[in-house]
Amino acid sequence: MLQLEDVRVSFGPTTALDGVTLELGAAERLAVLGPSGSGKSTLLRAIAGLEPLAAGRVAWAGQDLTNVPVHQRGFGLMFQDYALFPHRDVAGNVAFGLETHAMPVARRKVRVDEVLALVGLRGYGARRIDQLSGGEQQRVALARALAPTPRLLMLDEPLGALDRGLRTRLLDELAGLFAQLGLPIIYVTHDQEEALALGERVAVLNSGRLEAVLPARELWLKPPNEFVARFLGMNNVLPLATNNERLATPWGALELGTAPADSAKVLIRPDALTLSAQGPLSGVVAAVTFRGESTTILVRPNGAADGPLLEAHLKTADSTPPVVGQTVTLSVDPSGVVFLS
Repeated sequence: MLQLEDVRVSFGPTTALDGVTLELGAAERLAVLGPSGSGKSTLLRAIAGLEPLAAGRVAWAGQDLTNVPVHQRGFGLMFQDYALFPHRDVAGNVAFGLETHAMPVARRKVRVDEVLALVGLRGYGARRIDQLSGGEQQRVALARALAPTPRLLMLDEPLGALDRGLRTRLLDELAGLFAQLGLPIIYVTHDQEEALALGERVAVLNSGRLEAVLPARELWLKPPNEFVARFLGMNNVLPLATNNERLATPWGALELGTAPADSAKVLIRPDALTLSAQGPLSGVVAAVTFRGESTTILVRPNGAADGPLLEAHLKTADSTPPVVGQTVTLSVDPSGVVFLS
């Protein structure tokens, strides 16, 4: 449905988007993930028509949208700060997008009630914006974006201002709502958990360029390069000699098998490491952090007071974690060793 072809956006000498090409299918959910300043919000604004393109094109079902104004594209955009009107009540905010569609007043009221019920705010129409919690304001902004029945829904970091507990709850609710809507959706975030939970595919942006566009599970299990691996929180990245079948690490030697010819580095996924008396890697525990379902340990090479750190995520229920200063031996699940380009 949506096609981006070599899209470029510049702000003076600064290139915000640099040759972005991707497609979004009907009812597909795409999460756009990247650090601050990577071009995520600019990408949404370019698709919506709020930022002019320096090059490339945005198309919908093959139709070039270059000369189509914002209000005629049929896209819904939910801004990061929600951009709600404090002088309007909830119903007035949700109805704002309908007022430009020449919809009869009675039908407009019905539609407002429909989308408020859809986002779990039935009966909230008369409330003032300053009477709402952050999560409720987020839902009002989402309802406003949905009210005109957009053919594409775009959300710019919608959970970024919320506390972690509320974010986790709304994340589950959004996943169910998105499945119910059946719309193509682009969800921008800098949070890996949100991207993997809500995107069928995940696009990773870095300084305006696409590093990867992959199904969420594939991206997590086999990140394609060092930037993606590290941005996903996996830092056990080591240099790899060409076709090196046995990797010499500071913690011991690891059998790899034949590496692809274009591989430059190898990732040892932290969740592929487990405590074992017979493992090939060993070292001294430098730090232990309890994280609920897992415990993170950082392991220095034996005899190295300031050597590199190997990160392992141990399942809390599987074993008693070691203590700082303890010598440990680690086994490696071969499926958790990933060759990087």
